[in-house]
Amino acid sequence: MTSIRRSLEMHRGPQLERASRLNARKSMSLGSRVRKSMILDRPASDAGSQPIIAQGGPDPLALVRRTPASLRSILHIKAGIGVLNLGWDRYWGELRGNLVALFDAEAQHWTGSDSEPSMNYIFSVLGCIVARKKGNIIKIRRTDSPVPVFVRFATEAECERWFLVLAKLSAQRTVTIADFEFVAPVGKGASGKVFLVKDRKTGSKYALKIIEKRKVFEHKSAFRHAVDERAALELVRDHPFFIQLRFAFQSKTSFFLVTDFYEGGDLFQYLKSNGCLHERESRQLMAELVLALEYLHAKNVVYRDLKPENILLDEGHIRIADFGLCKKLTKAKFNGLTSTICGTFTYAAPEMLAVKHYGLSVDLWTLGIFVYHVLRGKTPFEAKDLEQVIHNMNNNPIQFPPGLSKHCTALIKGLLEWRPENRLGCGPGGISELKSHPFFEGMDFEAVYKRKPNRDLLFESQTNAKGTTGELRNFDMTEWRDVSFDKEGEEMETADITLWPPVKAAEVPSEDFYLAGYLMGSA
Repeated sequence: MTSIRRSLEMHRGPQLERASRLNARKSMSLGSRVRKSMILDRPASDAGSQPIIAQGGPDPLALVRRTPASLRSILHIKAGIGVLNLGWDRYWGELRGNLVALFDAEAQHWTGSDSEPSMNYIFSVLGCIVARKKGNIIKIRRTDSPVPVFVRFATEAECERWFLVLAKLSAQRTVTIADFEFVAPVGKGASGKVFLVKDRKTGSKYALKIIEKRKVFEHKSAFRHAVDERAALELVRDHPFFIQLRFAFQSKTSFFLVTDFYEGGDLFQYLKSNGCLHERESRQLMAELVLALEYLHAKNVVYRDLKPENILLDEGHIRIADFGLCKKLTKAKFNGLTSTICGTFTYAAPEMLAVKHYGLSVDLWTLGIFVYHVLRGKTPFEAKDLEQVIHNMNNNPIQFPPGLSKHCTALIKGLLEWRPENRLGCGPGGISELKSHPFFEGMDFEAVYKRKPNRDLLFESQTNAKGTTGELRNFDMTEWRDVSFDKEGEEMETADITLWPPVKAAEVPSEDFYLAGYLMGSA
């Protein structure tokens, strides 16, 4: 612990003193609870706390710029009527979500969002009619618009690839709040509320997160978190260990995220009902977490909010939830690092508390805190405020529970190494290095990824202590009984569909709390 003491004292100054006083701020991320932990959510720079309007207004294309392209190629575009010229114009085209973005043709050499060229036009294909024509041409039109758009490709194969994707996307079902019946509230946090809802058309049960736009657009950091969350949910689609987004839409006052509903509840509630995990159970849990974080880190995304409250249980397996603090790290800014102080203070990494630029390393620290937490029922530096946490890091050696194997102890110590460069999982191989740690000896990670059954899965209770057997049996309903939502006051809109005919990117409205690209339909 002497190295921790020296490092903390070395960085203890005005910045760390400011960080240690963050306990005065009582903000919460969705799914957390005041009685359990306090949340840090403050940028190292004061710029993040300034109102967005004072900084020149929000960027309505921020999410589109963050969304990776699923298709990209040179396109020749012609519109019969409208803003585009009547002749064929050559563009570099990318499909980002449900939107087609058109750049100057020279942009085909662009390789990432760090240096994105100017976007010329943008349009949505949702609700469109897409048809193949002769000469490697696709015709896109809307029944409520006289403006058809023709897209010509260099090869038949390229045309077919785009046609199949666009045709499927155009036929997707989009929803509004009227498509759902509210069943019960199941969560609340700083950014929004969560409800169990029922799809009126299919009868399927979902979790509906409602985010108040007023809070999102109030400050730069809140806006960035909302964009990052929506982008991250797109990024983790079809991964077995993340919650799955099914619909997304917006009204004039709210954002809505519709994800699968997982009856197992969260890991915090599981630990509360069943007690701490056995080491063999934590081993299976950690293997799934390593694969999940490995995927995010490969995309250069730092999660920053690992804790039992954000781990949902799905038929014995994990589903990571709440991406409000996720961030895509880009080399154009601070060489791929960030400096925002956020997350749960008992989980915060030293490099974050020292108000230094940090990267993926903070997720490895929180992974160490997490495994200790589920094994012992509390975090290793547990305290009621941040100042005391820092004191404990300085002065109190970690107390390991009796009976813990030497390999598990070594894993936790390696993850809680003070200096990021010496921390387990922060070497050249990244978090993948954990797979070869003795703690995971004999673990078949391919079988783990395929969610194959084994005896150490955390199966949720089929009946709670009160004898309840319904889909809410693993949720503490008394905690959320005062949470409500007035859907009658919502003015509904499916905003992305209005981006037709092709709109000049510079003319996409920046007022009225609009964020292009938020809409997501389902087949």
